[in-house]
Amino acid sequence: MDASSTGRPTKDTIPYFDIADGGPIDLCGLAPERLESLIEAGRDHYGSAALAVGDRISRNWLTKARNPYVEEIDRIAGTIGTAGAFLLNLSYEWTCTTGIGRDPSGRGNRLLRTLDWPLDGLGRNVIVARQAGPAGDYYSATWPGFTGVLTAMAPGRFSAAINQPPMRRWTPSCWFDWVINRGRT
Repeated sequence: MDASSTGRPTKDTIPYFDIADGGPIDLCGLAPERLESLIEAGRDHYGSAALAVGDRISRNWLTKARNPYVEEIDRIAGTIGTAGAFLLNLSYEWTCTTGIGRDPSGRGNRLLRTLDWPLDGLGRNVIVARQAGPAGDYYSATWPGFTGVLTAMAPGRFSAAINQPPMRRWTPSCWFDWVINRGRT
């Protein structure tokens, strides 16, 4: 695997890694500073105890659902050596917004992604990884230690983003509705 960037966080660039058939474990080793920054952001936001409890709840949920990424996230958790791998991997389950529209050039569409997660550091630690899949190569906007694909594109073929649908309203309170919807999920 070749990294065409040092992976060091800068305010001006998003690192690109060509990992071909590699995966999230490879990205942990290619961008360790960004991985540590994300784990630290999780600790700062949730606190160490809540991060550990959230990890247990998230892992149990994924195991019960027979999620295909449990083993991979287990390996990431072992690489990290501290709580955070499971809860942070499920961040997209809690909130995300995406929009699509015509590209200003008029030659296609544009996929826009807003990470509404209240986790400081997501933007400055994002990376792009070229990966190989059964249908061909694609580019994933991701983070070291995250598994699966949340936002990806293959030039001339597709752009895609996993997104949670709008929250269903049950009460006049956004917070109560959030809790009700999470429980139903």
